Formats: sequence, structure tokens, C-alpha cells
Amino acid sequence: MLFVPRLSQRSNGSSSTTTPTTMGLSSARATTTATMPNFVSAVCLMRAAMLLFMGAFGGIVMYATIRRTHCSTAADSSAASEVRRIASLWKWPGGGKNIPGEATVAASLSSSWLAITTGGSSSAHTVDESSTIPPFYQEDIALFEDLPPEYSKTFYNECGKNCHPFIRALRSLGWQKVNSLEKGRLILTFATINPEWLAEDSPLESWQRYAHLPTTYSWAHDVSAFYELVKDRSTYLPATYRLDDEEDRELLDKTLNHSKKDTGVKTHPWVLQPYEDGARPTLVPPKPKLSKDLPEQGALLSKYVCHSMGWGPSKQKFDVRVFFFVVTLDPLVVVYHDGHVQTSSGPYREGSYDSDTDEDVHLMNYGEFKHDSSKHSFDALEEMLNANIYNTRRRRRPKILRSSKNNIDTPMQHVRNQMKEAVAQVVHALSPTAFSMEDNHDRDGWELFAADFVIDEDLDVWLISAHDDIALHEDVYSNLELGHDMYTGMIRILEEVWTKQEQAAKDGAAPVPILPLETPSKFELLYVSDVDKNRNYMYNYAEYDRRKSLRKKKECAKVRKN
Repeated sequence: MLFVPRLSQRSNGSSSTTTPTTMGLSSARATTTATMPNFVSAVCLMRAAMLLFMGAFGGIVMYATIRRTHCSTAADSSAASEVRRIASLWKWPGGGKNIPGEATVAASLSSSWLAITTGGSSSAHTVDESSTIPPFYQEDIALFEDLPPEYSKTFYNECGKNCHPFIRALRSLGWQKVNSLEKGRLILTFATINPEWLAEDSPLESWQRYAHLPTTYSWAHDVSAFYELVKDRSTYLPATYRLDDEEDRELLDKTLNHSKKDTGVKTHPWVLQPYEDGARPTLVPPKPKLSKDLPEQGALLSKYVCHSMGWGPSKQKFDVRVFFFVVTLDPLVVVYHDGHVQTSSGPYREGSYDSDTDEDVHLMNYGEFKHDSSKHSFDALEEMLNANIYNTRRRRRPKILRSSKNNIDTPMQHVRNQMKEAVAQVVHALSPTAFSMEDNHDRDGWELFAADFVIDEDLDVWLISAHDDIALHEDVYSNLELGHDMYTGMIRILEEVWTKQEQAAKDGAAPVPILPLETPSKFELLYVSDVDKNRNYMYNYAEYDRRKSLRKKKECAKVRKN
């Protein structure tokens, strides 16, 4: 941030000191000076010299200020024109004059995309802007044929009250409910898909799209499978070990019992997560010979994230939930949306692990407050991050915010970029299987997912989980607003993509590129890949060296007894 002094105050101050005055001198002082001409002359000479010096200094400062102001304005203008240029490339309505979320568009300029080619030889390189992503086309045009015009905006509902916010968004955009499965272009289901829909003699037509992918249950409800898929791709997961894997147990034993350099293992707590779907995790306090005390079992043991940032004056623990939307599998297109914050019901005391209340607070996603009303918007998150980083004298800002070599100006931008990159890594790990046409019975579909994060005191973000628990409890206004923006944005994007797929399926029609997405919304493109996974473009936080950022972390607080 460039600080520019106010010219008006400085110019007024300079003009007020250009003419010396004798106002305020007493008559006695005036009489004395009259009898001492030599002294008066010396004083006058000194005053004249000081005024000349002050005038020269003031002129230099004013010149520098004007020059800095001009340069800053020119830079701002250049950045704004760059935003407009990319907006025109992505075909926003109005040529970029009224861009939804213009600040987000500007922020995306500071990061890049990672282009990964897996066909033939494995390579990866970065591209500077999302606008350089080549066009992607639907591979199988037979998946979208013969849509009756009267069914272009119809939906069939097999979902419960959790789908009511989405249904309200559908109705607000002119969609109509039908009572027959055969007439619904968009099909809402609660959790799983009817197996009959996936059979060769499926009652569904090629133009019908259901809300859940058949592969979701295989990873979103199986922590072992999820970890196996993402462990080599994600740089945002805490260190994790499988207790039923011999190699992992050897690594764990070496880390806990034979590490001479890492003294922090003695104060580090752990989180034990059984493999069973719906099983509640438990907190494992730090203790000697921990690996020998844990039997071989189907469970993950993950390092607890210490020194997490506290929310508000009471320093409540909190986690951040964001959303990612799989728009289509042909080609694979995934977009990102901000979410909400959830705070704990009790105070956060690191090092205190004795009571059940302490454990509930430490394990943020679980406990009695999981659906508590302590939810907050991303605007509130930004205010909290600013308060923690800028208003705390003891803590220095992270280096990435102090460096002039990048365009990362705010804590919120830094945190959001990390979450986007973390989700992009998860999507890339899931893309060969869970998000492939082949594993989804060669039928296109769409689904909304969520990812939960914890932010530590250094503004480093940690991925806790990715899942399909996307219910928005409308007990706070910010969630109502979030649901409206997100669901209407989803529907508009689906309408655009489906229209392009339908146009490409017509006889003699030229291929229609799926990208760029022209629909105004608060979603951001995160990942795109062709069906064969030969071309993959994923969001990459280029300015952030995570491994370097994690080198010097404070040890966890010592265990304290209540």
C-alpha cells in the first residue's frame, strides 16, 4: 500500500510560514531589541536562513508527493485497464464496466494457473492469466440430444427441506416443478442416486441431469479413500498417518520416538479419525511412546493444528467453510465460491485437553455447536483478519504481506488464495476417478461440495476435510444471502453450459466451447480438464511458497491441568 500525504494541508502550512511577523512580541522586548542592532541583525539572518531551508525542504516534499501521487494514479489506472481487458476477454456484460466482484477479478491477476499435461510425458508449467486457458469442448455430443422445448426449465424434486433454498432460487429464475421424473430437466435428490438411473435401460433421457455424482459416496464418506487419493497432491493437509499401514506406523514411530531435532513432538496433540462413516474423531493429548499406545486399527492419526487464530475478544476457535461446484464432467469444470465461518461455543485454550468441553472446542467440526447460530459471513472474517494482523503489536505481518514483489495486499486475499489452491489440489486428485465420465457411468452430472479449513496465527491455512455436507442452515441473515447468491449463480451457470451442450448436439452444428463462462456470478473458475485428462488447468497461488512458510512454526503450548 502506498501512503500519499494530503497536499492541501501541506500547502496551507507552507503558505502560512512564508512571511515573518512580530505579532506577539511585548513592548519591553521590542524596546530591548531596538538598542541591540547587531543582535537583531544576527537573529534576522538566522530566521532568513531557516525560512530558506524550510522552503526548499517543503518544495522537495511537495514535488515528491505530487510525483508519487501521479505515479500511483497511473499504476492504479494501469491495473484497472488490465482488469477491463481480462473482463472483455471473458466477455462480461458491458465490456467490463460493471463487473460483478471486480476486486476478485483484480486479485486473480496476482496469481497464475498451473497447466498440467499428462498425455505422453508428464510436465507442468504456469500461465499468467486465466484468459490464456484454451477453449474446451464437449467430447460426447450424444449426451445432450433432443431436448423438448417445454422442458427447458423444469425440475423434479426427490429432496427434503435441505433443498428448499435451492428450489426458491430455481423458482426465482423461472423454473417450474413437475411431478413426473420423465419431464424434469434438472433432478434433485437428497443423498444418493437411484441405481435404475445408471443402468443401460435408464428411464432418464440424455438431456436430464441429476444433482449427485454416483462416485461421491466413494470418497466423501470414506476418509481412508479420500486420504489415499489426495495425500500426494495436497500441500495443505496436516501430517497424517494410517494406523493400519505398516509403513505409516514406522514413520510415525520414527517421528514420535526417535526425532532428536524436533522437540515439538513432546507437546503436540493429535486427532484420531476412525474409518467408519460418521464415526466421531477423538483428541489424543501428547504423551511419550504414543505410537506404542495406539493399537493397529482402521483410523487416521493427524497432527493437530496448533496456534490457530482466535475469533473476537474471547478468542473462540473457528473454522472456515468454502464451496466448490462441479458444473459438468464433459469437460470437467469446477468453480469456487466463498462460504461462511463457524465459531466454537466455548473459549479456546490451547494445552488444555482434559474435559469434554475442551475436546469439543478443539475438534471444531464436531460437538454440540455443530449447528449452532455462531455463524459469520466472509465480510466478518475479513474484519477479523484485519484486526488480528494489523491491530496486534506483538505479531508481525506475514512476509508475503510485507513484500513489494507481489500484489497480495490484504490478509483476506492471502487466505482466500490458499483455500482456492487447496481445493484445486483436491479436485486434481479426484479428477481421474471421482470426477471422470467413465467412473460415473458415462453420464454427465453436477454437484456442490464443501471444504473446511483452519487458519493459524501466521495466516497459514490448513485443510481439515472435503465433503458433501453442504446444508446451509438459515438461522442467520448472512447465510440467507449466501444461499441466494450461490444457488442463483449455480443455476445460471448450469443454464449456460447446458445451452452450449445442446447447441453442439444439433445436426451440423459447429463445436461450441464451454469456456469462457459468460454468466455473471460470484463463482471463480478453479479447475478445467478434458475428458481424457490430457489437459488440466488448475488455480495456482504463485506468490506463496508454502513449504518455506511452514519451516519456522512455534511449538504447541505445553499441556496444562485444569
